[in-house]
Amino acid sequence: NIIASEPLDKVWAVVIPPDDSASCEIKQISLEMYNDGTGKYTADCRLFFREGSYNILIYAKDTAGSVSDPKQISISQLIDIQAVKGDINGDGEANLTDAVIALRVMTDSAKEGDVRWNYPASGADIDGNSSAGMAEAIYLLQYVAQLQ
Repeated sequence: NIIASEPLDKVWAVVIPPDDSASCEIKQISLEMYNDGTGKYTADCRLFFREGSYNILIYAKDTAGSVSDPKQISISQLIDIQAVKGDINGDGEANLTDAVIALRVMTDSAKEGDVRWNYPASGADIDGNSSAGMAEAIYLLQYVAQLQ
């Protein structure tokens, strides 16, 4: 519950995944949330693939530019969820969209958010180099053509 003197301009959440002992860096992602028409803000989030506790900080900004203190919640994921091999964008499918993203990565024309934020740790990487590229593009094109 957020009380604001001005209408809300933006609501977003910062998701902090469980600590990854293989990395010293805390990886976090910001999700923009949308009013569902009832005054509640929601976001489609497919980030909870690794077992553990995720901390979520929810912020709001009103039209005057004032930003709220964060509202913190935690979500526990009880089991690891293995990613689909080749699913570069994290939508749960390996398809032509992922192949195009791999080609965009190779040509430095990928947009922010094209590649899932957790790609290196997700299990979706084809050749184990922690980067989308030629191996993923070839695999995905063969997969879509049902040659894989």
